[in-house]
Amino acid sequence: MWVYVPVWEVQTGEVEQLAVGDTVERLGVRATFWSLEPTDEREGFAARPGVAPSGERSPHYRLIGTVLWTCEPHSLVIRIGTFSLLAEPRAVGVAESAQPDGSPRELLMPEVRLPDVGQRVALIASLSSMLPYEPDAYGYPDVSRDWTVAGLKVEHRELVPSPVYPGGSEPGRILRVVPIPRMLRWADAPREGHASYLLDLVPTR
Repeated sequence: MWVYVPVWEVQTGEVEQLAVGDTVERLGVRATFWSLEPTDEREGFAARPGVAPSGERSPHYRLIGTVLWTCEPHSLVIRIGTFSLLAEPRAVGVAESAQPDGSPRELLMPEVRLPDVGQRVALIASLSSMLPYEPDAYGYPDVSRDWTVAGLKVEHRELVPSPVYPGGSEPGRILRVVPIPRMLRWADAPREGHASYLLDLVPTR
């Protein structure tokens, strides 16, 4: 399954510089979902073809898992076979104006009815890496584990003005996706755009 890893995490050493066939140790994965619904299907996941609900041609999945943990207002952990993921909803917009003190605008999150622990659910989501400190900082369960890197790509996006940070920028549309055999952490991220790694991760037995 293809998981987004920011290039800066490799540049700062949060994630090791990797090649296809390597093992990435103790990495947690977050599923950022567009939809969440109950299901009676067996645990598993499948890549969805075509464009994501956001309109981009980026990797996204239908994930079916059993709920292990929940936390209001919208966080949960699901088990899918031999691994677990933290799952949280995708923002649906941003506040119309900045905060009175000039701080960044607030992301608007959808209302989520959290399922019960033990319930089976289906999510449509994209996947990204978690930072090692997140369980301690935010009270998440530790979902990290070892993975084998079965494939490696760099996704390049244009930079566009950020609606959240006035005067800042954020990733825009996808310009190209390039398969690579190994990471070159400084050469993989041109200054004029935004780059992310995509790791095809397989749970290590």
